[in-house]
Parts: sequence; C-alpha cells; structure tokens
Amino acid sequence: MLSPITVGLVIVFVVLVTFMPIVILSTRYRRVAPSKALAVWAANGTGRPLAMVSGGGIFVPPLTRRTATLDLRLRFLDMVVPKVQMDKDGQGQLVRVRVGMLYRISSENSTLENAFAHLVGKSDKEIEEIVGGAVENAVREGLAKTSLDKVEGDRDALALKVFIPALEAMKAFGLEIRCAAIAEMELQGR
Repeated sequence: MLSPITVGLVIVFVVLVTFMPIVILSTRYRRVAPSKALAVWAANGTGRPLAMVSGGGIFVPPLTRRTATLDLRLRFLDMVVPKVQMDKDGQGQLVRVRVGMLYRISSENSTLENAFAHLVGKSDKEIEEIVGGAVENAVREGLAKTSLDKVEGDRDALALKVFIPALEAMKAFGLEIRCAAIAEMELQGR
C-alpha cells in the first residue's frame, strides 16, 4: 500500500504533466487585432517571413521563431511641397502645392511582406518621412511638364498623374494610399 504522501505526489505529478504542456502551448499562441499585422520568422530573423497574419492568430513555437507586429491603422499626411517647378512651354513658374492624403500599411500579403522588410522598428515619424518623400518626388515630377492653365482646368487628372507614381513608390515599402487630393496650389515668386 502506498502512503498518502506518495499518492499526493503522484497526483501532483500527473496534473503537472497533463496541464504544463497546455499552459506552455497556450502562451505561444499570438493573436493580433484587425488593425495590426504579425509576422513570424525563423529565430535567426533572416529572409522572408515564414507566416503573416492580420486580424487573427497563429501558434509561434518557442525558441525557434521570432515575431514582429505592424500597426495597420489609417494615417493622415498634410504636407506642403514648396517651389515646385512647372516648366511647360518654357514659362518656368514656381508653385507651392499642399497635399492631403490618407495612407496605411497594406494588409495584402504581397505588399505586407515589403512592409515587414522595410518598416519593422520604424516610428510613425519615420514612416511619414518615407511617405512624404514619395509624395514630394511624385508632385515635382508630375508637375514638371504641366502648365498652370492645365492644372486649373482638371485637378482630378492632375491628381492621378501625381498620385499613381507615389502609390507605386510607396508599394515598395508596403504602404498604400487610401485617399489623396491636391488641396491647394499657389504661385510663388522666384
């Protein structure tokens, strides 16, 4: 016959052996809100993510994997691009352009992978600088061969001419434009 202490130890051991793996495994299940994305890499962290999930969950094995998250919320950019050269027909006019834009990190797997490659660890300010650079370049290139008369006549066509190249540049970083507009343009002196 076993002593009560031995029986008690056996029961504790059986409970630990049964429930410890469940507890350990449940702590390795990572969930993310719909406004966030999670990527899982091999522990060395090189190469492409092994898995990406947005608004769901995934099991991350201990010691052999590492994770990173990105915020997919909508962001607003209001910027002024000064001294944009408009040189159609040799007129050489300078304008100041104010642009308003809603953008976010894309949740599509093809561009989300780019976002994890370029944006993990970057602050909102650094991401805004990337977007601002792409928009400024697109504004300057889009207006370089456009006359002021053409701009005043059809701003929607101009916006497409400007924002499609900006969208392509941003896609390389895993970013997408949700809405964009040229808010105002005004002539500047030389």
